Amino acid sequence: MATNLTVSSSFPQLQLPASAISYVTTDNELDRAHEYLNQEQDAPIVLGFDQEWRPGNRQEPAGRVAVLQLAQSHCSFVFDLTRLETRGKLPQKLCAILEDRNILKAGVGVQGDAIKLHQDWGIALAGCIDLSLLCKSLDALVFEAKAGHYEGSNLAKRMFIGRYTEPLGLKRLLETFCLKTITKNSKVRTGNWESGRLNYQQVTYAALDAYAGYCVYRSMEDEAKTLPESMNSRLPKRLFYCFDVCPTTGGLMTSGDAEARVLPCDFTRSLQETNLPWDPLNPEYDPELPAPPTGPTLAPTTTGGPSAWSGINAIGFLNEFQQQNAVGSITYSFSSTGPPHMQAWTATCLVGGIARGQATNATKQLAKESSAANAIVNMGL
Repeated sequence: MATNLTVSSSFPQLQLPASAISYVTTDNELDRAHEYLNQEQDAPIVLGFDQEWRPGNRQEPAGRVAVLQLAQSHCSFVFDLTRLETRGKLPQKLCAILEDRNILKAGVGVQGDAIKLHQDWGIALAGCIDLSLLCKSLDALVFEAKAGHYEGSNLAKRMFIGRYTEPLGLKRLLETFCLKTITKNSKVRTGNWESGRLNYQQVTYAALDAYAGYCVYRSMEDEAKTLPESMNSRLPKRLFYCFDVCPTTGGLMTSGDAEARVLPCDFTRSLQETNLPWDPLNPEYDPELPAPPTGPTLAPTTTGGPSAWSGINAIGFLNEFQQQNAVGSITYSFSSTGPPHMQAWTATCLVGGIARGQATNATKQLAKESSAANAIVNMGL
C-alpha cells in the first residue's frame, strides 16, 4: 500500500510503497540492508540520508539520534538505533557505510545532523552532500544554458538566488526538481523516536524523508547531464557542496584540519578535484543579491517556505519560538579560519545545548544569521 496524505497542493505527493520500506531492528535485517545498499552498479553509490531524535524541552534535553534513514531508488531503510546498539556502540556494518566517503549521502541541512551524529555516537559521517548548496551551484548554469527558451518572458533568469549558505527546504527542492511534494506531520516529527517500536506513521515519515533526498539528487544529476559540453569545467565542484566530519574534532573538515583526506570522484564530468577538503564558501557562486532595503526590516514570512527565513529575521524568530515553546536556551558558538584579511567565520546555533544549525560566512554576524536560518530548517519550523 502506498503512502497517501491528503493535502492541498498543485503537486502530487511523493509516494513509496510499503513493500519498498524496510524497518531494520535486528542483525539479520542489517545484514540484508548492508548487502542491498552496496550492490548499486553506479559509482559512486548515492543514498538519501536523514535522521530523527526526540526533541528536547525545559524538563529534559533532546535525545540521542535514535533513527537513521538511508534510501536508494527502490528501497528506503529505517534503522532503529535503539534496537541495534550494543553497549552504546552501533554495528560495524552500519558505521562502515556512514564513514565511507565513496558512498555519498544526500540530504538538506545535513551539517547539523552530521555534527550531532558524531556527538551522540562517535560516527564521522563522510561523503555528505548538502542538496541546498548543490542546487545553488547548479541552478545558475541551468538557467544560463536555457535562457533562450525564456526570451521575451517575465521569468527570472534563476530560481534560487541569495547568499550561498542560505538554506533551501527539502519540499521546495522536491517540487522544483521532481514535480512532487511532501507533507510534514508535526505530531510525528516531534514524537518519541526512542521507543524501539516505531509505529507505521513514524516509519513511513522517516522513509519518505530519505527517499525524497535521493530523488532530488538524481534529478539534479539528470539536469546537469543536459548542459552543453562547453559548461563542463563550470559544473558544481564537490569541494563546495560535499563534506566529511573530522573524526578527532567532530566538526566539519576544512583546510585547517590535519586529517584532510583524498576525496572520491567528482560530481562534474571534467574537473579532477582530489586532495581538497570541504570549502563552505563558494567563490564561484553569484548570489545576485538585490540592493539593500532602505526602509525597516520586514517581519519574516512563511509564504516562501523555509528558505524565506534568513538573516536577523531568523534570529528573532528562533528567540520567539524559544520563549513560546520552552525548548531551552539559544546560544551561538564561533570559530574562525584563515588569515585576518581572508577570515572565514563558522557559527553553530545551539538550541537547548544541541547543535541545530551551522554556517560559515565572511563575517561573524552573517555566519550567525545563516546558522539560525539553518536551525529553523533542520528543526522543521
